[in-house]
Amino acid sequence: LNTDGLYVCALSVVEKARRRGVGKALMGGAEEIGRAQGSSFLLLHVELSALGPLALYQDTLGYEILPAIKENMEFTSAINLGPEQGAPLNYLMRKELKELQLG
Repeated sequence: LNTDGLYVCALSVVEKARRRGVGKALMGGAEEIGRAQGSSFLLLHVELSALGPLALYQDTLGYEILPAIKENMEFTSAINLGPEQGAPLNYLMRKELKELQLG
């Protein structure tokens, strides 16, 4: 797995603040940090059953679900999120970080 990216380990928004742009703002901040550090992409995992966050990442923020190929599955297992560790089933997602266009 290419290592010039960042990984978001966890993101949680309290229930009463959901659907108000908080998650979008937090992820925007993570993406800004990545760009400032010269990272070319951002990775995260999302549980298959987490339909709200999945829609945020995929539809609103432009993350793509990566295929379940050996390299991606090994990464998932290496951070203890594989099924062999008893973790819920999840998608590994990625977004390319492009330079912000001004004006």
